[in-house]
Amino acid sequence: MLDATNGEEDPSGLEVAAETNRRNEMRSSIATLRANPKYSDFLILCGEHIFPAHKAIICSQSDFFAKVFDSHFSEACTGRIRLPDHPLVVLLLLDYLYTSDYTFYLDYDFPASFLAEGQTPPGDLVDRLHCCELSVHIHMFLLADRLLIRGLKNLAKQKFADTLRKASFPTVYPRAVREVYTMTSIHIHHQLLRDVVVDFTLDALHSHGERSHFDPNFPRHILEEFPEFAQDLTAKLVDEWVEDEKSMASDLMQIAEYFRLC
Repeated sequence: MLDATNGEEDPSGLEVAAETNRRNEMRSSIATLRANPKYSDFLILCGEHIFPAHKAIICSQSDFFAKVFDSHFSEACTGRIRLPDHPLVVLLLLDYLYTSDYTFYLDYDFPASFLAEGQTPPGDLVDRLHCCELSVHIHMFLLADRLLIRGLKNLAKQKFADTLRKASFPTVYPRAVREVYTMTSIHIHHQLLRDVVVDFTLDALHSHGERSHFDPNFPRHILEEFPEFAQDLTAKLVDEWVEDEKSMASDLMQIAEYFRLC
C-alpha cells in the first residue's frame, strides 16, 4: 500500500496486510484439520457415518461438547459421541465449527421434513430445492440450540430468513410455516426462528403489491392448522398497531405544541 504523501509504502498498511495473511493462514490450517483425521481425538457417530473431530476445535465453541468431555460420562472415556441427527446436518455442523460458515447442498439422501410429515413436495424443482434448504437451516438451528453454539444458531436463523425471502410465497411459504411450527416449541430459544416466519408474513402482507410472486389469497388454512402461529401473528399485529398509535399521538402532540407557541 502506497503512502499518498510521499509515494512510499505505508508501514501500517503492510502490517495490516501481514496480520490479515496470518489470520487467513490460521483459518486455512484449522479448515485443513477438518479433512485430515490424523490428529483427531474423538469421533462423532451419526447413523452409519463416523466423523473424526478435534476437542480443541469443537469444545471451545460448544458448551455441550465441553461439558461431556469434562465429565465422567462414558463418552469422555471412549472418545465417541453419538448424535441422533441427520448425517448431512452433522456434516454441515462440522463445516461451521472448522470454517465459521456452512453452505447448503444435498447429500446423504437428505429428506426434507415435509416429506416425512406426509406433505407432497412441490412440483417445481427450484421450489423443491428451496424447501430442502429451509429444512436444512431449521435442523441446523435446532442442533445449534441443543449443542449450545450461539454463533451457528444465529447464522442458521439468518440463512433461513434469506432463503425464505427468495422462495415462492404461494408454494414454499406454507410449507416453511408448517415445518417451523411442527419442529419447534414455545420454548423461548425456539421463538427466534418462529419470529422470522411471523416477521416475514407481516412484511409480505404489507408489501404484497410489490411482490410479483405474492398470492393475494393468503393461505388461511395455516392459521387454522397452527393456532400458535395465528397467536404469534396476532400479537405482532397488535404490537404494530400500538406503536402506530403511539407515533400518531406523539405527532399530534407536537402539532398541538407548535400551534400553542404560535
